[in-house]
Amino acid sequence: MGKALLEFSKVKEGQKHVGGKVQETKSEFKTPKGNLSGKQGAKDIPDWAQGLRPQVGESGKNFAKRLMDEKYGPGNYTEGPKTEFNRIKKWADRAFQ
Repeated sequence: MGKALLEFSKVKEGQKHVGGKVQETKSEFKTPKGNLSGKQGAKDIPDWAQGLRPQVGESGKNFAKRLMDEKYGPGNYTEGPKTEFNRIKKWADRAFQ
């Protein structure tokens, strides 16, 4: 596993990876909606995104873009049907209030 990916995997909720260092963030996160089935909640997300939540006021698209930019670098990923980006975007839009 590459050094950058290893460092990214250590980032927890409330932190971000900037310039090779982990920084604390001070923001509120959306709360998950309860009692959603797999399809209603778009629960088919990548394993590495489990446990992460969008910030209050952040759209699903912006949340997915932030995660993908942190993991793969700005613009180094594809968007479209059945991509990690699209699955994260749908999950953030559907499963949180």
